[in-house]
Amino acid sequence: MRSRAVREAFLLTAAPTLLGMPEEDRLHTTRRMLRQLLELIGDFSAQRKYERDVPIANLPAELVCDWFDDQYHPDARFFSDAFSSQERAALADFNAFYGARKGVLPMTTGVDALQLCKEWEEVSEKARATLAELAPD
Repeated sequence: MRSRAVREAFLLTAAPTLLGMPEEDRLHTTRRMLRQLLELIGDFSAQRKYERDVPIANLPAELVCDWFDDQYHPDARFFSDAFSSQERAALADFNAFYGARKGVLPMTTGVDALQLCKEWEEVSEKARATLAELAPD
């Protein structure tokens, strides 16, 4: 996982950019980015394609960092404005579920090993279920 300093730097750079957008664009961008990440977490074939297309990336680590460091910021105004209270509850539930499993995920052996991990299969299934709880954009 990325360091606290990296997370704080993200919030200092990305949050003002999002907050500087017109509200409709800000809300749409926040929702779109998080939905795309949930879609990737929930789609094994998309994960394999990503690893093929971006071989330099450590996709297992990227998926963890993207969620916990870059996308899920429940206390940020741009985040809370983008999702209803029911959606925020579903996202918080996913966050807790993912967080309880991330410590056992194989982070350095690529997508194939990740996808063989029972906990990753559970996280992927939960991501798909969480997506179903989000209102369409």
